[in-house]
Amino acid sequence: MKSAALVVLLSGMAMGVSGCYVLDTSVVERDEAGQVTEATEFHASSISVGDCANYPDERQNADAEEGYNFSEITVLPCSEKHDMEAYAATDLPDGEFPGETELWVQADEFCFDEFADFVGAPYEESSLYYEIFTSTKAAWGFDGDREILCLLAGQEGELLTGSMKDTGR
Repeated sequence: MKSAALVVLLSGMAMGVSGCYVLDTSVVERDEAGQVTEATEFHASSISVGDCANYPDERQNADAEEGYNFSEITVLPCSEKHDMEAYAATDLPDGEFPGETELWVQADEFCFDEFADFVGAPYEESSLYYEIFTSTKAAWGFDGDREILCLLAGQEGELLTGSMKDTGR
């Protein structure tokens, strides 16, 4: 039986309090279908469904149970070996920050529900896992980031090649 999805926090802050700089997302090379054609460091809150990416270096020193914050990530063509693929996204309604526990309950429910439609197999029968990128409390209030982003990942560091859409894995 598979364990629960690995929890990952995405900092939606691109500047200001965190002191990070804004990456120019227009420099990401895409083909006519909107797919990334060249590996590029990219602002993590700008990942789109269908984008493939590698974990940021900060993940190496992070506690998976506590999550980690980062603002940049490398997106690359899905045809190249990659750590994860974005498969679903939604925005939570405006309002007060729901609290970390409620945010993760909603995010986990959403990503679990969307998994089978993208992969073509129920989560319980799949060899893939999902991870969740979502806002922090600071980003929720600072820039109105309400997005939940679901990403597929392989088991125990397995790199993926190609899109996992409709693979039944």
